[in-house]
Amino acid sequence: MKPINRPTIIKGLSEQRRLPRLGKIRLGIKKVSPKGVEYPSETDYFVVPPEVVKVYGEKPKELDIMIPVEDSNISIPQAYEMYGSGKGLKCVGDGETAFRLDDKSHEMNEIDCPCEHFGHACKQRAHLRFILPKVNVGGVYQIDTSSYNSIIDLNSGIDYIRALVGRIALVPLKLKRIPTETHHEGKKQTHYTLKIELEADINFINTLRENTSRILAHSQYSLPAPTLENPAIDEGATVETEAEPAPLGAYSPQQGQPATLPQQGEPGATTTILSDGVIGMVTGIRKETKTNRKTKEKFIVFHIKLDNNIEYTASGKDAESLMNFANDARKNGLNITLKTKGDAYNTITEIDTVEPDFNPIKDFREKPDDDINQEAIPF
Repeated sequence: MKPINRPTIIKGLSEQRRLPRLGKIRLGIKKVSPKGVEYPSETDYFVVPPEVVKVYGEKPKELDIMIPVEDSNISIPQAYEMYGSGKGLKCVGDGETAFRLDDKSHEMNEIDCPCEHFGHACKQRAHLRFILPKVNVGGVYQIDTSSYNSIIDLNSGIDYIRALVGRIALVPLKLKRIPTETHHEGKKQTHYTLKIELEADINFINTLRENTSRILAHSQYSLPAPTLENPAIDEGATVETEAEPAPLGAYSPQQGQPATLPQQGEPGATTTILSDGVIGMVTGIRKETKTNRKTKEKFIVFHIKLDNNIEYTASGKDAESLMNFANDARKNGLNITLKTKGDAYNTITEIDTVEPDFNPIKDFREKPDDDINQEAIPF
């Protein structure tokens, strides 16, 4: 009987290689107000897992990375994404065609893209996967972003480095959080976008180019599919609980005199006066008429409270426009960034809405009309 050569590989399967996903790196945290209200907060650093903290510290603003594969469709897939009330993806598209989950049949139906949800429940998202060679070369980490500027800068950096070196795979790079001035609805803001940089002179670039043919000729590893989770339900996010502030309104000015807010440390003073800005949701606005003690002239003081339970004030010629802006943000469920003078009055100097990358279009804590859970900060 002729001996049989027993197969030892499966065609199309045994030759495939895949790197594991080691963890996720986030671009912000979740905060919980004293009333138990959870809201997203952008950070200017990477929020990293414990093994990365050991190498880079708790709040790194740049990381040493390598992209493990040449195909950017694998290393940084991008799409328009919309999530439902649960964790899973409900719709995904490329700007021309999308596939929407039918709640009854549970099938993905083809539709035109973009649709009426674009810019609201639906947002552009990119999922960058990379190696942290100083932490662990045995797998990849993932960062998600829906920032328009970050996506453009990441794509631009990758293409430019590829033009210089002839490849992007296994090139030592820097991934950085860069303060970037953005404009949203006519308002100037600063956010901390992502950029990939190659720190190299011409000699190092030439050395990298010498290895390009060898690296590209080597069989490419595949990567695990990116984890697609509703950003509003991120169970792995860092949660920070704020301290309970002292009661507001514990002062009572005499009739006919202008209101004087208590100094910090006095009864009724807010626990923290924030001069460098705070992100939050507007929970209340009230208008109060006061009388100047010396001139006897009446003036208006606006009081605005955020979901951190701290009250801020505004008066003067720009006060009403600031309050109208804040009220519009409240109606549309937008978070705002608020800056003050840092005085005892918590006097407001600037109000902006948060860039869509870090902001729900409607408050995701409220029940949405169409059962589409609005997106919060991408962690």
